[in-house]
Amino acid sequence: MGTRLKRALLAGSVILLILCGAIIGTARGNALASAPKHHPRAMTQIHFFLNWLPNVEFSGLWVAQHFGWWKAAGIDMTFTGWSPSVVPETDVPQHSGNQFGFQSGAALGIARAQGVKDVALYTDTQKSVFGLTVLNKSHITSLKQLKGKKIGYQPHEIYVPEAMLASVGLQPQRDYKLVPVSFDISQLTSGAVDAYEVFLTNEPITLDMQGVKNHSFKASDYSFHFYDDVMFTTDGLAKSNPALVRKVTAIVARGFMWAHSHPAQAAQITVAKYFPAGKGVSAQANLTQQKLESERFVPFSRDSHGQFSGRMTAAYWQDSLNTLLRYKLITHKPPVSSLFTNSFNPNKM
Repeated sequence: MGTRLKRALLAGSVILLILCGAIIGTARGNALASAPKHHPRAMTQIHFFLNWLPNVEFSGLWVAQHFGWWKAAGIDMTFTGWSPSVVPETDVPQHSGNQFGFQSGAALGIARAQGVKDVALYTDTQKSVFGLTVLNKSHITSLKQLKGKKIGYQPHEIYVPEAMLASVGLQPQRDYKLVPVSFDISQLTSGAVDAYEVFLTNEPITLDMQGVKNHSFKASDYSFHFYDDVMFTTDGLAKSNPALVRKVTAIVARGFMWAHSHPAQAAQITVAKYFPAGKGVSAQANLTQQKLESERFVPFSRDSHGQFSGRMTAAYWQDSLNTLLRYKLITHKPPVSSLFTNSFNPNKM
C-alpha cells in the first residue's frame, strides 16, 4: 500500500469505539477487495557483450543506467565485460534472448564473411582510434623511420600496423619486424619494441601520466578506415523485434551523446560503479585517467558534420572490407548492405 490510513477518534464509549472500528474495518476491507490490483511492469531483459573492460569506452550504457533511462523504457540491462574468453561477434548470436554487443568493424566484417549474421546498428567512433606510439627519445617523427624497427602488435590485430606501414611503402619482414605483445605498455618503455600498437584513447594517456614523452601516429591518417566501437545485434533479433532494437539503439545513442557532451561527468559515473581503481592504482589516478580517456574519445566520435550521430556509410564499410581482403583476413567480401543499417538510429541525416 502507499500511504498509511490515519484516524483521529474522539473520546466516547468503549462500545461506540468498537462499533466504529468494526464498521471502518469492514468498509476498508470491502474497498480493498474491489480495488484493481496493480502489478509492477514486466521488464524486458537485454544483455551486452563488451569488447573491452567496462570503462568510459562504454559510457553511453552507464550514463543511461545512471539516469534511469533503461528502467523508464521498461528495460533491464546487463552486460559481460571483456575477458580472453569473451568474443562478442560470436557470443551474441550463440546466446538466446535479446543479445547485443560492441565490437570493432574489422571483427564484424570478418565474422560476416564467415557466415555469422550480425548486423551493425550504431557506431560510437566515426574513425579508428588505433595507432602506433613511439617514445620521443627515439627521434622517430614519421612512419617511414620505422624501417628496420621492431613493431609491437596484438596478435589478433596484425593488420593494423601492416596497413599503416604499407601506406608508406614498408612491408613486414623485409622492412620491419613484427613482435607480438601483451596489453602492457612497459614493452615500449623498456625498449623491447620501437613502436607499439595502441588505442589512442588509452595507452598514450598512461604514458603521459607517467611523465613519459611520446608521440602517436593515427591509423585513420594512414589508410586504415574502420569503425571501432560498433554496437550490433543479430539479423534475427532485428527482424523479429524491431521495436526493441529501435528502443535500445535510441537509448544508447542518447547515452553517448550525453557522455561526449559531459566527458568529465561521464567518467565520474563510470568510475563510481563500473570501473573502480584496480590493484596498485589510486582512486584519484583512476578517475584522472578515465576523465582524460573520456575527453580523448570526443573527436573520434564526431561525424563529418561535427555531430555525435553514430551513423555509418556504405563507402566506409566497403573500404574496411577492401583492407580485410588485402591482408587475407577474409576470402571474399560480403555485401556491404548485410553488414550495417542506420534504420534503427534515431539520428537522421
